[in-house]
Amino acid sequence: MSSRGGGKEAAAARDRLASAESVKALLWFLKSNGSRIAAKQNSLIALRELLLASSKRERVAESMLEIEDLHQILFGFLRSPISPAITKLSLTLIFQLLQISTSKSSDRFKSSLIDADLVSFLLETIISSSKERSVSEKALGILDKLCDDSKGRAAASGNSLTVPLLVKKILRISAAATEFSVSVIWKLGRCDQRALVEGLQVGAFQKLVLVLQLGCGEETKEKATATLKMMNPFRNEFECTESLDFKNLKRSF
Repeated sequence: MSSRGGGKEAAAARDRLASAESVKALLWFLKSNGSRIAAKQNSLIALRELLLASSKRERVAESMLEIEDLHQILFGFLRSPISPAITKLSLTLIFQLLQISTSKSSDRFKSSLIDADLVSFLLETIISSSKERSVSEKALGILDKLCDDSKGRAAASGNSLTVPLLVKKILRISAAATEFSVSVIWKLGRCDQRALVEGLQVGAFQKLVLVLQLGCGEETKEKATATLKMMNPFRNEFECTESLDFKNLKRSF
């Protein structure tokens, strides 16, 4: 009984904190140069919990996205790290905001992040955080969301690191990282044949076949299969088959 009561009280407290005024107050701590690191971290934690657990998460997201320089605040914590915890929290908030909201405010937020060259930063983060699984997952998740937009896809396609890095991370970090990597390759390949060719040249075809053979979620299965079919016409000319790791795979698509 007390456990259920405590849960209800916590939920009610989160909902009260979800008001626009409370959200703006939390964001003030993030913007203020006078705020201590602990205050900034606690504000980020509170915002993360509101976006994760509050029944009013959409309203919280919209209140946050109304702040014009929100992208500068969160990206600033990434470009000029204060602490590992704040870096992870900032990545989490960016991902949650892109995932929850589909409003015009969200589109502006996404566009501002792309203009600030977040795509290149994410790729560099994935490379440098090879031992930090959660950081790599979050960075790949944000990249996947940015590639929902043509502007984001253009930024990703224009970076020579994108496709080789995505292929490398398939089946290397976690199931979530694999799902995000496959999704980005699929999104890029649908709009730009160069991504398909680049993928073939770094062993993407074999990796995607292996994903299907080992098993994955239905959405990832559909995207992997679709990508294999898109790559198929280019295989004879561009496919890389040098890796002995893939010599026993069935590759009839």
